[in-house]
Amino acid sequence: MVLTVQEARKRHGAKIHEGAKIHAGAIIHPSAVIHSGAEVWNDAVIETGVVVHSNAKVCVGAWIQQNAVIGEGATIRYGVVVGKSARVADYAIVEPNTVVVVEPDSN
Repeated sequence: MVLTVQEARKRHGAKIHEGAKIHAGAIIHPSAVIHSGAEVWNDAVIETGVVVHSNAKVCVGAWIQQNAVIGEGATIRYGVVVGKSARVADYAIVEPNTVVVVEPDSN
């Protein structure tokens, strides 16, 4: 079941722009920002400070960790983990059960 934007805002407290589609089974932190046209599907988890840009899709069971950014039009398929502070490029497709992380500084 997809929530109305008003229902999603009330349930999650997050900044959810008009035109976004949020499934009732999604978990979204109040500090997250979901832009117009973005979709967050059931069992997806959106953590603190995450930004999901316009027309991006976060599919079933994806886990987007703190301060990650999902680029415009990107697709995060089911079971993907986008690690803390990672950035997914505009229009990228991250295939199922993939983990995206920020490479640690080697210095």
